[in-house]
Amino acid sequence: MLTSLLRLADAPLLPFQFVNFAGAVEGYLSELSKLKGASAIHLEKARKELANLAKSAEAYETRYKKAAELASSGSKAQLEIVNEALIRTERAMLSEAGLPGRNWFKNQIYAPGLYTGYDAKTLPGIREAAEAGRWEEAYQQSERLVLTLRAVRSQIQRAEKALSGL
Repeated sequence: MLTSLLRLADAPLLPFQFVNFAGAVEGYLSELSKLKGASAIHLEKARKELANLAKSAEAYETRYKKAAELASSGSKAQLEIVNEALIRTERAMLSEAGLPGRNWFKNQIYAPGLYTGYDAKTLPGIREAAEAGRWEEAYQQSERLVLTLRAVRSQIQRAEKALSGL
């Protein structure tokens, strides 16, 4: 953890990577599709949006590799624009409404489980509703996930575009 903090603190260009993020979310969706009754969730839209996010992540990381070498000599204002977009990717994972039954947990990708203490649940809004057999709520949460993934993708695209100015 300390190493990560030091790396972030000293980086002119934040070292965020999104291809692995997209792969992790794909794994979470695959886990959900194995739950009994999971066909009621209709994860097709989420998978499609995740595929779009993965393409944007690849484009960003390609440009990032080229720009990382130039970052130390790049425009400070341009670096701030890129870093701001990167910070906003994390914020894009939040929903103002929070999770069902606990509106104080905003993250739509992972959160402590409702009944697991602090053990993490992935895609918690969908997973907990599905595990409880609340299929309409699980479907609604999958629609919210689509919006979340779209918002994350938008920020990745914004960061990728800003990198082109370095």
